[in-house]
Order: sequence, then C-alpha cells, then structure tokens
Amino acid sequence: MSVMPEEPPRFPSHPIREVEARYVKQAVCGVFAVVTVDFEPGHGAGNGIELAIPTDVCFVFGRNGGDHDYRVVFGYLDAFAKGMLEELAANQQIIMDAKVILRRMVIHDVDSNERSFHTAGKMAARTALERALDGCPAETSQ
Repeated sequence: MSVMPEEPPRFPSHPIREVEARYVKQAVCGVFAVVTVDFEPGHGAGNGIELAIPTDVCFVFGRNGGDHDYRVVFGYLDAFAKGMLEELAANQQIIMDAKVILRRMVIHDVDSNERSFHTAGKMAARTALERALDGCPAETSQ
C-alpha cells in the first residue's frame, strides 16, 4: 500500500489582520514605505495572491498632501505585490492562496519609491508567515 505525500499547507489557513510593513530609513536619500494589509484565505485554487483595494482604503500622501499622479501609486502597489510574491514563493513548504486586502498606504513626497515598497512587500509577507506559524490570526501588539 503506497502512501500519498501530504500536500503542503495553504497560506494563510486563517485570517491574519493588521499586518504592517514599515520600511523607513532616514538618510540623504532616504527610503519610505508604510503599508498595512490583511491576509485572508483565498478561493482554494492555490493560484498565488490576489491584491484587493477596497473603496475605503486610506492613502496618506506625505506632509504636503498635494496632487499626486495615481499611476505612481499603482507602481508602488505593483512593487509591493511583487515583493510579497517573491517572499512567499521562496517558501516551498506552502501553497500560496491568499487574498491580500490593502488597508492603509503611506507615501512620502520625496523618499518613497518602488524599491521601498518592494522591500515593504517582502516584510509584510514575512510577518504574515511568522504570524501564521504562530497560529495568531488577530493583530499583534507593537
């Protein structure tokens, strides 16, 4: 009698809320990306991640809060999603099946860039994986 290999667990198996990625460094050419997301179990297809942007999401644009080209915002979101995918794909012991819901995104007028948001995406995925392994679906104290 042969034993079928066990399928890797799906990530996430439960909601992981209020995952904040804060990649901020002060320097001459600083970096700035702050993003808060929720990880929800996907639809069972194991197709990776789906990034959802609710209509009530909070975008914070630096101290001046001036006019912003939303094409830049979507570039930052794309970089954030790519960072999450890279981090999660590096973990071969899981099947990615997540709906990631954007809750808050803070953009600095000068120091935000795609690289910063890419790193923040990796940080968010790493934090969510750690919390999933801990079995902690609720937000953690900071």
